[in-house]
Amino acid sequence: MRILNILNGDLALGPFRESGLPGETLVWREVYTEGPLGTGSEDPEHFRHLRARYLAEIVPEYTEEQLLRALERMDEALLSLTAGDRLRIWADACMFDQGMVARVLFITALLNRNRRPEVELLEEDAVFSDAALFRDLDRRGVLLTQEQVDSGKDLWKAYATHTSALPVSPAFRFMKEGLERHAAEKPSGGGMGRTARRILELARKECSPLELFRNLAEMERYPWQGDSSLWRRVDSLAEAGLLRVTDSAGKTVKLSGVTREILAGCRIVRPGAFAADEENSRV
Repeated sequence: MRILNILNGDLALGPFRESGLPGETLVWREVYTEGPLGTGSEDPEHFRHLRARYLAEIVPEYTEEQLLRALERMDEALLSLTAGDRLRIWADACMFDQGMVARVLFITALLNRNRRPEVELLEEDAVFSDAALFRDLDRRGVLLTQEQVDSGKDLWKAYATHTSALPVSPAFRFMKEGLERHAAEKPSGGGMGRTARRILELARKECSPLELFRNLAEMERYPWQGDSSLWRRVDSLAEAGLLRVTDSAGKTVKLSGVTREILAGCRIVRPGAFAADEENSRV
């Protein structure tokens, strides 16, 4: 029996190898909390092209073609599994992992039932940085039914379209909350998402990028975004004239385009002209 272990992020790879647990490993190097996700129903090839174009913009050290090949290898690793194999998805409660769970199940559900691998979900509200955690959770995984695997199509569509009104099986411990948090980024009634509103509220008082990052993190139950993602959000709000971002000399800059040394001296503030905006938007 072939065993494929899906891990989110390279941080988990070392501890997993130290755990001595069997099987191949695949680090899922995609983050679905940012960028276009389509309608949730696109065929994998179309979706890979959609994501590769976007990722090439935010990680310019890789070409769109290189990113496309990497995304293909990830999908092919899942689609190459067959009956008698086992897919083990290791995930924590954070939004990065819940998006990964939905996407991996979506891809797996494309396989005919008679040739699907067994699918086991191993979830814990913890950071997978300890080999002992892997060994402990190894005994507490949930073997999903065919119906639960099939539900991956609906889970992914809900995630991609920022929908939270979807019945979720108790087998997915953190998915319901994940869908609700993700949906808050694009309110059904329109307007700004939760993160943008929080940034503008916190920026009423001048702060450094790292102060903003820490304050936002304290507002989240589970990790939601990395620093690079936040810098891009801040830059977008600044381009819209809702924030002012300056370096230590008072020069306007883009956070996503500065070195760490310059970043340390940057300041973020919401211009007084916009201080009355969004007063009716609750964080």
